Amino acid sequence: MDNYQYAYILGSLLVGLPIWSILLVHRQDLWKEILFSSLTVGIIAPFWELAFLKDYWHPELMNPWRIVIGDFFYGFFFGGIASVIYEECYGKYFSKRKNRKHHWSFFIVPFIFVSCLVFLIPVRLGAHSIYASFIMFFVLSAAMFFFRRDLLADSLISGLLVGLITLIGYSFFIFLFPGIIQAWWKLENLSGVFVYGIPLEELVWAFGMGMVGGPVYEFFMGLKFKQRKRV
Repeated sequence: MDNYQYAYILGSLLVGLPIWSILLVHRQDLWKEILFSSLTVGIIAPFWELAFLKDYWHPELMNPWRIVIGDFFYGFFFGGIASVIYEECYGKYFSKRKNRKHHWSFFIVPFIFVSCLVFLIPVRLGAHSIYASFIMFFVLSAAMFFFRRDLLADSLISGLLVGLITLIGYSFFIFLFPGIIQAWWKLENLSGVFVYGIPLEELVWAFGMGMVGGPVYEFFMGLKFKQRKRV
């Protein structure tokens, strides 16, 4: 365990920081979305951890503050990445919002509150936390699609891209810290399916987070995409 005492923090920084920084510098028109999403997910992530520590994994149990810092970094970087990776890869830009009534920004706090309930209620009923989070992502995505079907491509592609980044990032993480999956993850509670040594649940979770994180800013701010800017 001593060999892994800074693994969570280092892994979040080494994988998330470079991609996040490139997106922030290259897409300065999206800095508000990146920072909003990064701070929101970064703040929420340590609260999710309270459930995950019970039945999903047990990183660095001797030092809770390292877990909190690692959670914040992970949520901060990957929340920001998920929010704009679709726009960057497909050259998308926003058209201006014309009328305040076309967005839902006044529902941000209730949205977060409901997402916590959708996550915690299945956990209280005995569902494993990682599978409860899948339910949460599905419910939140379905709610956004009900009002904004135009965000479907953003959601699905963001999920796939975040999943791909997670696959590459975890491969690097495992290379740096061999044996960490067996040391930290409660594998007896998981499906037992691995992709290049990575628990399938991690990749599905990343897809779900990308699915919600990709379009959530556009949903709340009432923004729509327009074609790529002509050079």
